[in-house]
Amino acid sequence: MWKKKIIKEFIKDDKNNNKNKQIYGTIQLIFFYLLNNNLNEKEKIIDIKFPDYLRIDSNFKDFLNYKGEDLTADKIMDIFNLFEHLCFNDLCNILHNEYKEEINNEINEKIKNNFLNNENLNGIISIKELAAAVRRFISRYLVGNKIEDKIIPNSLLLPQLKRPNLWGEKIRKLQNLDELITNKLQELNLTVGQSFKFYEKIKIEDEKEILINEEDDEGNYPRRQNRRRLRKNYKF
Repeated sequence: MWKKKIIKEFIKDDKNNNKNKQIYGTIQLIFFYLLNNNLNEKEKIIDIKFPDYLRIDSNFKDFLNYKGEDLTADKIMDIFNLFEHLCFNDLCNILHNEYKEEINNEINEKIKNNFLNNENLNGIISIKELAAAVRRFISRYLVGNKIEDKIIPNSLLLPQLKRPNLWGEKIRKLQNLDELITNKLQELNLTVGQSFKFYEKIKIEDEKEILINEEDDEGNYPRRQNRRRLRKNYKF
């Protein structure tokens, strides 16, 4: 229920991009602070001593009807994941073209045969989960990265997708995650520069999740343009 509430508020404020960006920026700061400090997921936000630069934006408080005594670290992570998904298309507008390299026909055929025609990549990781991991990699590590943090476009994508924080809780806790990813992706030999095009090829289930959640109580979709685009591109 809280996901639908956030999505509706996001759509309502869609014209006010500055507000949405401020909210997303605040969530991002908090998320990475929690991630880097290995805090208890059930610890209440009000009990965490954040550094001065991590002040919680007033727009963020208003947006969530913020109550510090109820908000826990794991909830912030869930909210960040959702907001990151909602903001992805806007983030890709500032993604450098060097990360939007085309994929050749041979690799495209392998993607079609080995991924799009199979419900699960290896009986454990679904195509939806892989797409979400690629999307998170793009938004967290490629969009707006600094020169000193830049990931070389012609480096392999496979090692990057082994970052546990790119995956949902169930998947990232698998002891053989590295092996599962390697076995399925190594034959594609994709580069970091092809990340965006790879996501475009496999995104359908990941993108549908947001559209499903955008449905209002009357069964209408506020972002009808996105819905038409999906129908056109994927014929469903």
